[in-house]
Amino acid sequence: MCAFSLNIKSGITYGSVNRIGSLVEKYADNALIISENILSNFGLPGLIKDSLKKKEIKSILFDEVAPNPGSRVAEKVIDFAKISHIKAVIGIGGVGLLSIAKIVSKLVPNTIGLDDYLSYTHFKKKLPESLPYIEIPASFRNPFAFTGFSLIIDSASRSPRLINFESPPDEILFDPDITATLSDKYSSSILFDILLHAVEGYFSSKATFLSDTYFLQAIKLVISSIIMKLTTPANESIRRYASQAGFLTSLGLYAMEPEMGGRITFSINGLFKLSKSWISTVISPHILGFNANCFPDKIKILDELISNNPYFTNDRDSDIVEKIRNFIVSLQLPMRLSDFGIKIEDISRIIEGVNSLDTKKIPPDILSEILNNAL
Repeated sequence: MCAFSLNIKSGITYGSVNRIGSLVEKYADNALIISENILSNFGLPGLIKDSLKKKEIKSILFDEVAPNPGSRVAEKVIDFAKISHIKAVIGIGGVGLLSIAKIVSKLVPNTIGLDDYLSYTHFKKKLPESLPYIEIPASFRNPFAFTGFSLIIDSASRSPRLINFESPPDEILFDPDITATLSDKYSSSILFDILLHAVEGYFSSKATFLSDTYFLQAIKLVISSIIMKLTTPANESIRRYASQAGFLTSLGLYAMEPEMGGRITFSINGLFKLSKSWISTVISPHILGFNANCFPDKIKILDELISNNPYFTNDRDSDIVEKIRNFIVSLQLPMRLSDFGIKIEDISRIIEGVNSLDTKKIPPDILSEILNNAL
């Protein structure tokens, strides 16, 4: 287990989105709000604008972002931000949108385009300036929340690129009520996305006793949320538990890079424009099983943590992987990559996408085995 120092530079607020004005006024008197177009249908950007107006902060909205945005969308937002003379950036949405918002806050004040930054000349260069960036996850989680990472899909090749700006958002606001906009099926799949990242963080070579504390509590909250969805689906605690699990997972990941399961979801997301959470749902049991063989002591702790839930009073004998699979079946979520039309001949492209990320490479034979099993 690694030695560690805790130096989280982001301000953290857990509460209502109506508090956004108080956060932004510390940094600027005008701001660009970047939002997914579907969130405008629920009036969330309007709530942000109202909160800013109360603090006499001018705002402009860009909400032309659809699900699974790529680099062309990011370039469009960057161009819009440059002509708007903004002094701060607010991002509200899922992982893809929040990555774009972070990119905008870093590149706009340095007058660099995304294509130029991703070129050999600029990529990984530390940028001298950045705009204040305030982040609002709208789907329970963002694994990059407390890191400098942004994930962007190259619109031409559909390959994922992982950028490390080396500095996290200035402020992060977690509001569980925002997630009421999510459909029941989609919110269920997001729980498995949180589970995947928490499990991989727990088994990471960079894990510490502190990060293990975050991850184990996050996993416990995810399992409780899943059980409530199955037993008391109207329970209002589901959103609260899921948001807390996402928050704790993000905290645990603050000093880590994405692991194998996360990279697989990024690659498939880019190639097939599928939601990362749907892919995580399919992949999570396979990643859990892979790590169970590598870390038997840690899997024992995890198994005991989950099995102690009263829900499993009559099912303590099945292993943890089987329990997770049973959850997926009970929630009527996809079980196999082939459910999305992915074929065996696609595996080589997925592996290429996984190892196109500008960090550590994963042996193709290991990836191939996991992907074939998930088909």
